[in-house]
Amino acid sequence: MKNYHYIVASLPTMAKDLLESEGSVYERTLEQVFPLLDSHDQKLARWISETFEPERRGSLFYVKARRLDNSFLKSFIGLDRKIRLSQVKFLSESLGPQVCEYAQGELPETIDGELAAVFAHENILDREKALDRYKWDQIDAFTEGHYFDMDVILAFLAKARIIDRWRELDPVRGEAFFKELISSVRGTFKGVPKE
Repeated sequence: MKNYHYIVASLPTMAKDLLESEGSVYERTLEQVFPLLDSHDQKLARWISETFEPERRGSLFYVKARRLDNSFLKSFIGLDRKIRLSQVKFLSESLGPQVCEYAQGELPETIDGELAAVFAHENILDREKALDRYKWDQIDAFTEGHYFDMDVILAFLAKARIIDRWRELDPVRGEAFFKELISSVRGTFKGVPKE
């Protein structure tokens, strides 16, 4: 049974509780949401972890991802691949072609303008912040028009991973991302006021 309406409707309350507690937002969200998903959707949720943890991926990660039956995951994992290959392309242009030997896949002819601007940041913290903002905005674009489906839940989990990263790197920025997540979820359906 698909409980999407129940799960998505509970995300703002869940998020408020998460904000007031310590530890990983992603892990605690997954603990609460995972038991409510059927086995198929649980497998889809596991892909979010693998996307954020390269050491968990096998060599066929992107090949398997293309076969998924979920549009959000295909788009999100495709975005991850695009970012990684674009980063190698950017580095090869500035450090030399020897960097290309680390690419897993065909490098793009050109780098997307937004990504090029992200990679051009000299300060590594600013670059990482801009890269996560780019990912966040793309996640929003992938779920536009989605309200009560698995894509919304997967997007919430992906954003929770970004929040965890920023809570470690820059707690103030992490809290700002978290408040934005709560606000965006509250605004997705009637009855829960956007604060």
